[in-house]
Amino acid sequence: ISYYALGRHADAARALKGATSLSKEDPTAWLWLGRSLEALGSTPEAQDAFGEAIGSDTEDWGSGPPPVSVAAAYVARSVGDHVISIKWLEELASRHPTSAYRFFELGLAYEKAGRYEDALEALGRSVWLNPLDSLARDALRRVTQQLAGKAREDLGKAEDAIAKRRFSEAIQHLTNALQRMPEGKAKENALLKLLQVVANMPSPPPLTEQGERHFARGNAMLKSATSPNSIDRAIMEFRSAIRRSPWWTNSYLNTGLAYAQRRLYSDAILYFKLYLIANPNAKNAGAVREQIYELEHKQ
Repeated sequence: ISYYALGRHADAARALKGATSLSKEDPTAWLWLGRSLEALGSTPEAQDAFGEAIGSDTEDWGSGPPPVSVAAAYVARSVGDHVISIKWLEELASRHPTSAYRFFELGLAYEKAGRYEDALEALGRSVWLNPLDSLARDALRRVTQQLAGKAREDLGKAEDAIAKRRFSEAIQHLTNALQRMPEGKAKENALLKLLQVVANMPSPPPLTEQGERHFARGNAMLKSATSPNSIDRAIMEFRSAIRRSPWWTNSYLNTGLAYAQRRLYSDAILYFKLYLIANPNAKNAGAVREQIYELEHKQ
């Protein structure tokens, strides 16, 4: 797999052929052999390797999903309905929300199905969990390029709506843009613009159903958190809530609280400040500012 990440696909295929000859029931080795052969243009051999990955699944999994490499092989081989394979990978990722590899495979499946916004989120989470994974970074870059044109178009429509003081419309266009942009300065600027629009509205739009689900899950996880890992799970839920309803500012407040509990003070300060941008006159604004000062002292 390291050879594959370096673009040395022939070496990867050679090594993985050796691995599969030693262990014919290793779905991960068969999956990556298929990907290596596919990169070399050996499509029939690649399809055979993906088939071997699927065939290596000899256990009865009942109503649950197969191992992640087997589910990914179904997607790679285009066997049956992608929806079923993606649902498997979604379930595996939800069961292991701090597994970078599971989100990487889920992101690749979304990309193959043309669900680029979902791919961006899954691959972004994979990179956030494991910043050193070059394969995930390359896939994220590829999906970002796919969405760049639409993101620019959304930002242009948002500017036009803001100029005409059509704030609800501007929020929708900015939300679309944010869902099509990777983490970085451009996304931060778009988010700041959205929160400034929210600050000028009598009341923000309601929380979406998906946003509410992630927000509630984050609250439940944070309340019961007993370890850094469990706090990280809550943070990821709050970030998912923000992605789906970036105008719902309580998500920023609770993300800040989670980061503070995790002792990641600079991140906590950032989310508290984002909350205040949209809620400068909130009843708890003074308390939030005081918490920012305390965390700045702890840094």
